[in-house]
This record gives sequence, structure tokens and C-alpha cells, in this order.
Amino acid sequence: MNLDNQARIAYKQSPSSAVFFVVLASYLYYVRFESVLSDDVFDKMTKLILDKNIRHSKLSHLVTDDDLRAGSLFRLRSTDYPDFITEQAEKILRGVNNYVVQELE
Repeated sequence: MNLDNQARIAYKQSPSSAVFFVVLASYLYYVRFESVLSDDVFDKMTKLILDKNIRHSKLSHLVTDDDLRAGSLFRLRSTDYPDFITEQAEKILRGVNNYVVQELE
């Protein structure tokens, strides 16, 4: 499953959703071994977050500027991700595509 379009649309509505999608994609990639964002979109989002100093009230503490420069959240352990990220990831893996909008902000 590829979430590039959903991530782009969400970002236009709420820039902080970029942080949500980067953290979600990282969890799925590094913990569940599933790629849901193309490298291009992931890299653009990390650059936007860094360049525009975008913050997310529930997730920004997980993402450092060094992570964004490296384009990777590889240093996070599976237990570092909040429950709402892991729950959303499981829904995506099961094919439930209705994203919880309040979690995007």
C-alpha cells in the first residue's frame, strides 16, 4: 500500500500531518518491514518538517533535527512509538484506510 497521495493531501490541510506520516511510515518500515511512503515523499516531508520547523503536539518529541537531516528515524525502538501510531499502522496493514483525522494534528 502506498500512502503518498494521502500524505500530500493531509499536509495541505494540516502541515503538522507531515510529522504524523513520517513517524507512521518509519514505524511501518523499521518495525513491521512495510513501505507505505515512497522515498521521494518521505524525503520531501522530512525536509519540509526541518525547513519549516513544523511541529506536532503528540509526536515532535520523537523526531530530532539530526533524524530529519539523515532522513531516517531508524534510532527509534518499537517501544518508542505511541499507541495511536501502532494502532493506525495495524489498521493500514489490515487494509482499513480510514485515517483518524484527529490524530493527524
